[in-house]
Amino acid sequence: MKRLRHLSLLLCGALVLLSSCVEDDLAPCTNYLNITYDYNMEFVDQFPVQVSFLSIFMFDAETGLLVREVKEAQNPFPANYRIEIPEAWFGKRYNLMAWAGLKADSYDFPTLTPGVSTLADFQLKVKEYESQLVDRRSALEPLWHGSLTDVSFAWSGEEIHTLSLRKDTRQFRLVVQCMDDNEIVTSSDLDVRILSSGGWYDNANQVLDPKERAITYLPYFTQDDPEVGMIAELNTMRLLNDGRANRLVVTDKKNGKSLLDISLMKYLNALRLLEFENMPFQEYLDREDEYHILIFVQRVKDPVRPEEGNWLAVQVMINDWVIRFQDINIDPDP
Repeated sequence: MKRLRHLSLLLCGALVLLSSCVEDDLAPCTNYLNITYDYNMEFVDQFPVQVSFLSIFMFDAETGLLVREVKEAQNPFPANYRIEIPEAWFGKRYNLMAWAGLKADSYDFPTLTPGVSTLADFQLKVKEYESQLVDRRSALEPLWHGSLTDVSFAWSGEEIHTLSLRKDTRQFRLVVQCMDDNEIVTSSDLDVRILSSGGWYDNANQVLDPKERAITYLPYFTQDDPEVGMIAELNTMRLLNDGRANRLVVTDKKNGKSLLDISLMKYLNALRLLEFENMPFQEYLDREDEYHILIFVQRVKDPVRPEEGNWLAVQVMINDWVIRFQDINIDPDP
């Protein structure tokens, strides 16, 4: 019995020794940096299925200077993705800034230099920011931001840090359909655009645009479907509920008259109250990244020239929520 007890004590001592990863002659414990994107309406980690490349900028928390940029690229990333921290990263406190989707054909951003650049040197703008007109043949590269402040990697004990991302790009898919089955509406009939303020960001992902400065986003994709009608896809950047311009505008190309000019904030907030009434509105705007909008129109024919007439919006559906205009001759959002 004594021999068994002695053997048990030896085994326990060996396990303690193995579990202690920092002794004078042992390597540091493993540290990990988890990368997640669960700030979405599914409330699950979508990082592996949506993100294909990531840049992490590591700044010395004391000097403020950039230490290194770490680039990760996989398509797809594995589930529960994490970076194993190399020993070279130990011994400092860091402020981390992460961007996923940094591409020069979609955004303007500076090249940072280790030992010279600071966090304050980084700003990002949508490529067409100065012209205030985003008219592209392809979608904006999906963009995410994340940060961690005053993080250090331990010499003793396993530690796991989590870097959570938030998405900055938004996608709108519009279908414009005629109420009359004998009529068809096409992209040659209507102009679709979104006016939104929010194309310039600092290192903390705060919007720097003046509220009154709107950028016009035109469709990067249009299609005329003989069964459905006009289909269009548009991007914007973050939507902010702080009095900025965020409007959906549909215009008749023949006469230049607006048949729809509505505040996205007004109607998205109503949608949020129906489904997510306990969620703050700005949180809803930051989590939701896709909007499906169905617009029903009808043509009011000219009695003199029946082949001509004006298009009028009758009903709008946003993510299956219906907006009906009781009087189609009245501006739905004066």
